[in-house]
Amino acid sequence: MGNFKFYAQIPEAAYRAQELFFQLGYVWHDTKCQTPMTFDKPCWYSSFEDGDLTCDKTDVNHAHLEVTLQKLQEMVVLKRNDVKDANVTDGTHFSLYQASDNRLYFYAESANEWIISDLSGDEKTLAKLKPINQNQDQGLISGAEALRALADGKSIEWQDDNGIWWPLGVGWTWNQIVNSLNGIQALRLKPQTIKLELEIPAPFEPKTGEMYWFISPFFSTGYDHCTFSNDIADKLHIQYGAWRLEEEMKQVAAAWRKGIKVLNNA
Repeated sequence: MGNFKFYAQIPEAAYRAQELFFQLGYVWHDTKCQTPMTFDKPCWYSSFEDGDLTCDKTDVNHAHLEVTLQKLQEMVVLKRNDVKDANVTDGTHFSLYQASDNRLYFYAESANEWIISDLSGDEKTLAKLKPINQNQDQGLISGAEALRALADGKSIEWQDDNGIWWPLGVGWTWNQIVNSLNGIQALRLKPQTIKLELEIPAPFEPKTGEMYWFISPFFSTGYDHCTFSNDIADKLHIQYGAWRLEEEMKQVAAAWRKGIKVLNNA
């Protein structure tokens, strides 16, 4: 938690700022909830060390550090500690995240968190970094398709020049939506998430010399086994869990296949 502030001049920025502050754990000062506020005019969002969030029409918290949406997004990344957020590579097996201020973080698997690297600011290290090509977003739609989807009550998102997706049409009139489509490069239906619950035997953490079973796509059974030696191969094998007995592994594979069928039929 900290003393930050962000100035929102348009609805998209306001809603995105609220979303990011909520993901960081902040709640509204007066209601102690995270219900999004309707945008009617430019305003300042200010966060405090005690976890409170306020919205003011003028900048009343002059000592707060003003941040951008990109900075808030980076704060969210560092808070959630997900190795999948790695965005650069130096050619080694380390998972790295580079912030907009060139601070470099490495993912400590033992602690499951991003830790600032001693090499942050080292020009030779930064010169070796290469961006990780993220998978391109699928399911892009045309402007006409977006209008039909909105008319059907579906949620649409548009992408800005920085690759950030924003809700389309929130707080807009229909004419504003139609006129805005000319300058938008990419549109998509808002991604939907499906909750999947699996009942499987509890995995375990194998020790050196112990045999374990793991999920594998290279066998028709869907699994394989190995003896743990704490090397790179073991870390790849057990990234989705390890089980002591083949019978347990069979239950895991069966539950996973059943879950995939549920997703396909959703």
